[in-house]
Amino acid sequence: FDITDMRLRFAHSSVSRTFRQPPHNGYKLTELVDSFLHGDERPENMPPLVAVDWDGKLWVVCGNRRLWTLREFVRRHGEWTHAVPQVPVIVHKYPWNHLGSEDFPAFLIKVLDAMGSTNDGLEA
Repeated sequence: FDITDMRLRFAHSSVSRTFRQPPHNGYKLTELVDSFLHGDERPENMPPLVAVDWDGKLWVVCGNRRLWTLREFVRRHGEWTHAVPQVPVIVHKYPWNHLGSEDFPAFLIKVLDAMGSTNDGLEA
């Protein structure tokens, strides 16, 4: 997905400004944005975002901090003269029939727990 794709939405209303999981555990989100801007890291190399396709929007249920860094990178970068960077996204299409009976309950709990957005997922 292009990192500018506005179908990608925040499931959370807010996110912590520090990563809590590897590979960026302990980094401030702005540090990753700076790494993107300086070319030290690339969005393509990030762990995939996990999203649910619901009503034409891709609600990110795992990776809201990473999505925040991508949105901030886009804001600070300005217009691209070359190809827009891509980000890996695992998309689960509703009604999630592809999940087995063992995985479905845990996935549904994760989705419901994540969906706290109060602004149509546009900001966190």
